[in-house]
Amino acid sequence: MARTPRFQYAGAVYHVMARGDGGKRIFTCREDHESFLHGLERVCLSHGWRVHAWVEKFKDKLLGLIDKAGAKAMKRGSIAGAAVRARGEKEAERIIQAVGSKLGLPGSAEELQALRKGDPRKVICAARVKGNTSMSNDWLAKRLQMGHPAAMSQLVNRLRKDPAGLKTLKKYEKTFKSKD
Repeated sequence: MARTPRFQYAGAVYHVMARGDGGKRIFTCREDHESFLHGLERVCLSHGWRVHAWVEKFKDKLLGLIDKAGAKAMKRGSIAGAAVRARGEKEAERIIQAVGSKLGLPGSAEELQALRKGDPRKVICAARVKGNTSMSNDWLAKRLQMGHPAAMSQLVNRLRKDPAGLKTLKKYEKTFKSKD
């Protein structure tokens, strides 16, 4: 039976494993291994993926590929990175619109500015965006007119630690589920 499709969103962290059944080798020769690593490099570059950990045996080779891939991305202006950021911003705006409309949060910057920086509706929107995109605290604090990014982050963390706050966040979770 096939597994259910993975829910994907920008900024997510995935644990991916590739290993042989019963501890068997997955590469029969060095060329297979090299081919796999070069394929991984191409996918990382084209999709803006980052590999954070690797099995010890491959670590040195992988670190070399990551450095090489990072240098190539910087040299060409990181087109994939710009696409990932644009998609993240689009998703963040969609969440803000969906949750904000349910909460009665105004949409314009002027109306948001008129509200308190720590308005509970702003905090709920910020928590939903932080939990489901890779947008920076700086972007989010500016977008929702919440003042300093660190203050906004503290408000979100307080909401997440409060049982009533968690219940509120779950209530609005279905509002913005991605269609991707």
